[in-house]
Amino acid sequence: MDRPRASRNGRLVEPTPASHQAAISFLLQAHREAERRKLPDWEFAVEIEALERIGVTVNDLRSLIADGYIEHRIEVTGRRSKRRVFRRVAHAGFSGRSCFVLTAAGIVRAERMKGRRGNGSSGMVPPNGEGIGMPVPFWDEESRVLWYAGRTVKKFKRPALNQEAILREFQRKRWKQRVPNPLPRVERMNRKVRLRDTVKSLNLRHEVRAVQFHSTDCGHFVTWGRA
Repeated sequence: MDRPRASRNGRLVEPTPASHQAAISFLLQAHREAERRKLPDWEFAVEIEALERIGVTVNDLRSLIADGYIEHRIEVTGRRSKRRVFRRVAHAGFSGRSCFVLTAAGIVRAERMKGRRGNGSSGMVPPNGEGIGMPVPFWDEESRVLWYAGRTVKKFKRPALNQEAILREFQRKRWKQRVPNPLPRVERMNRKVRLRDTVKSLNLRHEVRAVQFHSTDCGHFVTWGRA
């Protein structure tokens, strides 16, 4: 965790709360994915639901906006839109369609946090629970069985191509907390709805309640966590 430090005028600068660090870290991942794909950051804007799921509160978001680290807009993307569409808001109220990206100052802040973590600080949140002793699932593609901590979570008796594609991608990425949507694009099908329905099916008929999956960032990513 950050420690209080003296600024140039000698005043103490309060440490960044862990929930603020979590939000900035999460949004940095989205920024980097947009940068890698050479797309605007708003194409990978993070929904409020995804941030709340990692412990970020409404007050955290208001503070980060006030500090100039994140920007808030409301998503108004239509079903036929090829790109995500957002509306600027002049008020501080949020809704289920609220989405966020890092500002230029937020990106600088995130990179500084990352640098401190590299020097032994815990400034950034681990990307998938790595380093905190949490076991990860295992997808046995040949037997079509999902395992967690030595227990069978889900056994597929027949092929489920979309669900298996998600599990295959998590296995390939060594079960990072979130992975890009691995489902191929299908003409005239809403990608967000398709991923949401697949994830819903993936969470059904578990033999033990151990892991759960979520669709985030308007169908761009899938996350997993302990149930």
